[in-house]
Amino acid sequence: MVETVHIKDVGAFSRTQIDTFKRCQNLKTAVQLGIEMHKWLSKEGLPSLPAQDHDLARE
Repeated sequence: MVETVHIKDVGAFSRTQIDTFKRCQNLKTAVQLGIEMHKWLSKEGLPSLPAQDHDLARE
């Protein structure tokens, strides 16, 4: 027997499914934060470094 949670107007989900949804949401958040950090580093972080360090930062 599998316990399920019923969410009104959405459906019924098992604990395993809910845990999987949460892990996917956490992964999505981590990826989005990484993308935003990369954009920031490329636009603002890199230009603020001394010129001799630009090649190192691009690696």
